[in-house]
Amino acid sequence: MDATTTREIFADFLRALTLVANRGDRSAEQLRDEIAEVNQVSPVRLSLSTPLQPGEERDLQETLRAVQELHSRSMSANLEVMTMLVTLLAQAIAQTPSEVIQRVALTIEAALLEKGT
Repeated sequence: MDATTTREIFADFLRALTLVANRGDRSAEQLRDEIAEVNQVSPVRLSLSTPLQPGEERDLQETLRAVQELHSRSMSANLEVMTMLVTLLAQAIAQTPSEVIQRVALTIEAALLEKGT
């Protein structure tokens, strides 16, 4: 896995937030797939230096599948909550979701500059 800077992580987050705020009628799964595409998410690759015992490969594949499913469900839940929060904040301050995201982006940028990141 490549080292990812804090700035890159925030950039990925802001792209996701922008898609969430402009989700239209897309499902959480469609949104998750689009976010993965724009953020160029690549699958996790695993290499082992020793051979597996009989049955271990199947167990390993099943474990990885279960972890991926859990991550996928968690991401869907996070997307739903982010949508609600952006919408509620936009309504509370009488701005559009895009304006809210722009304010968040500026706040993040200021914090990163302050930290020297």
